Amino acid sequence: MKMDKKKIAIISLHGAWLPYEGHSSRFYNMAKVFSDRGWEVDLISGDYEHFEKRRRNLEKIQELNYGFHTSFVHVPPYKKNTDPKREVSNYVAKKGVIRHLQANRYDAVYCAIPPNNIAAGVMKYCHSHRIPCVVDVEDLWPEGMTYLVKNKALQKLIFSYYFKSAETAYKYTDAVVGTSDDYTLRATKYNHRDIPSKTIFVGTELDLFDNGVKEYFDEIEKPENDYWVSYAGSISTSYDIRTLVLAAKKLYEIDKDIKVQILGTGQLKNELEKLSKDIGANNVTFYGYIKYPKMAAYLSKSDIVINSFVKGVAQSFVTKIGDYLSSESVIINTLENPLFKDFIDRNMVGINISPGDVDILVKTILDIKGSPDEAHEMALRGRKIAEELFDKKVAYQAAVDLVESLL
Repeated sequence: MKMDKKKIAIISLHGAWLPYEGHSSRFYNMAKVFSDRGWEVDLISGDYEHFEKRRRNLEKIQELNYGFHTSFVHVPPYKKNTDPKREVSNYVAKKGVIRHLQANRYDAVYCAIPPNNIAAGVMKYCHSHRIPCVVDVEDLWPEGMTYLVKNKALQKLIFSYYFKSAETAYKYTDAVVGTSDDYTLRATKYNHRDIPSKTIFVGTELDLFDNGVKEYFDEIEKPENDYWVSYAGSISTSYDIRTLVLAAKKLYEIDKDIKVQILGTGQLKNELEKLSKDIGANNVTFYGYIKYPKMAAYLSKSDIVINSFVKGVAQSFVTKIGDYLSSESVIINTLENPLFKDFIDRNMVGINISPGDVDILVKTILDIKGSPDEAHEMALRGRKIAEELFDKKVAYQAAVDLVESLL
């Protein structure tokens, strides 16, 4: 579609990481795709790095040329994802985003949710100023938090603010993008609006992933008989790393060639690392945070990758899945989301098992190791799907098409 150059604000306070910061970021890639299609882009994020909980190096960022403009609003610090200070931080950040929108002119706005309050404020502002706006559903708040509180009445009391903010965002948005079908449909679940929508998986930068494998593959030493089971991502309350550590202990007693690699950091890392040492799970290695290109090489050297979640979480197609598929490894999945489980089964790229069951996890790992031909076929199918559906430079074109349809 040929059009005059338009200006778009792409807003993600917590997820707009840039390449030098070592993360693969949906919103950086979204900005690149819009820019390549002829848009003037302003990527708006926070000055506090959510993943590592530290101030960002804004001077360094401004020195780099990404082909689009970057803007940063002030975000007060918080130490944990569930820290009450994060709510205060989000409130301050929302005010900063709205001030930025008031001070600049945009032809369209594309905004992540969560945080719900920021998306609600942005969508309401855009609606009142007749600026076409799209909400990108990255996670479900409060649905994704309810596993923390079992009492239904207490859930309603604690999480009502998140629900109201979400519904405000969905009420005023002109279109919705979701990272899975259930996320996309959430925007119209209660208000029954008929608005344009598109499911675009989080995906992966396949070129960046492959370049990382090429750069670091030979550097990473894997003994000839080692069989690697790897997890990559956050080590926090939603992710069931505890069961993986307990399973590793049992596996060590059965087959010492099986090694568990845990790549990432988070609020539970120290606790789980101590558990590993206390029970004598000598086949577990906690690597801490590893930059994306090297992580890609670790995953590609792995035989199994595990999508390990606790029971009851509401996540669906999470960020790491594109990387897991790209790695040519078999996926073991404990996430209960029906759509994602169906994806694993229908495409025959891995095995779904129940969360929190040490014995089932041990048996599944041993079964996969004992069926190398079948495992190889699963791994190859996963890579093919990564190339067809999860490569960002292809998949994210649909977001540009959606925004341009609103003009």
